Amino acid sequence: EELRAADARGEWEGAAPTPGASGTSTAPAPAAGFDPTLVPSSTTVYPMLGAEIEAIEVLDAADRRVNLLRRGETYRIVVRGVFHEDRERVYFGVHVRTVDGTEVTGQRHPPQGTTIPRIARRQRFRMSFQFRMDLLPGAYFLGGGVWSNDEQH
Repeated sequence: EELRAADARGEWEGAAPTPGASGTSTAPAPAAGFDPTLVPSSTTVYPMLGAEIEAIEVLDAADRRVNLLRRGETYRIVVRGVFHEDRERVYFGVHVRTVDGTEVTGQRHPPQGTTIPRIARRQRFRMSFQFRMDLLPGAYFLGGGVWSNDEQH
């Protein structure tokens, strides 16, 4: 089944790929919760080229950090970080992958074809991507990034 996600919302106080990753599971559990022993055996961190992701977390409806998710419930993937350089034409994204690396779904803010015109150095950001958990039980991985249309891909 596909993860069906709502629109992204973003805010920052006041880019190059800087993805991070975090392990998440839809393993059966009496309730959504957080298992501190559920961590990926490896994490891919890309070079910081203007922005740094400090955390990628999943929050439940009560704003509690969770990594054991219940099917049918609504959650938010929250990405926090800071810009270390001025960046223009910026966009954010997150994705969910299976343990074998297959991308299941993803979201982007702002929508495809648009960008945030400019974000200044030292600006902090907090992006929130809401979704309904409709995946089958199993382990999944989250990743995300900050990009600028001005960079070389």
